[in-house]
Amino acid sequence: MTNYDKIRKKGWIYRIWCVSNGTYYIGSTPDLKRRWVEHCKNGPNKKFRNAWDKYGPASFEFEVLEEFDNVTLRFLQGIETSYLQFVKKTDRKNSLNLKFYGRGGNGSANKGRTGWNKGIPHSEETKRKISEGNKGIPRSEETKRKMSEAKKGRTPWNKGKKMRSLSEETKRKMSESMKRRRNKQ
Repeated sequence: MTNYDKIRKKGWIYRIWCVSNGTYYIGSTPDLKRRWVEHCKNGPNKKFRNAWDKYGPASFEFEVLEEFDNVTLRFLQGIETSYLQFVKKTDRKNSLNLKFYGRGGNGSANKGRTGWNKGIPHSEETKRKISEGNKGIPRSEETKRKMSEAKKGRTPWNKGKKMRSLSEETKRKMSESMKRRRNKQ
């Protein structure tokens, strides 16, 4: 059993709010007191530390968003990641978080380990929300160029793989589907 899978008596999702400028940091912990002391000493990251130094400790409030009994760190970080993904889409500019996943959620601490939610299928409503959230994201020409450059020189995932031959009926259906897509645009 890893440290991430060890059951803790308590766990919290918290927010540290800078009342002076409206920014905030979201995190998770099995030990609130220790985490607050850590944040007061050196902060979770440079962005937070700069705000702390600029506005002073009196400008910050510690708020518990959720409290859990008998949880693992992996579970807490999964919930934290859910909060951060929501913030990423709705209020990114006010967040003092540098990364929008819980520590270990996509980080090196859990590298090679199964995710906390692997094997849990998304509901139809969740699938719809994910789909809507990913549609129509405006990207600048510079971003498009960078994405294109990053992909250049990479071998396609299916290069050299034998592809099954498609029946004439399947080709016809694919063609009709593509025509419908083009007509919608």
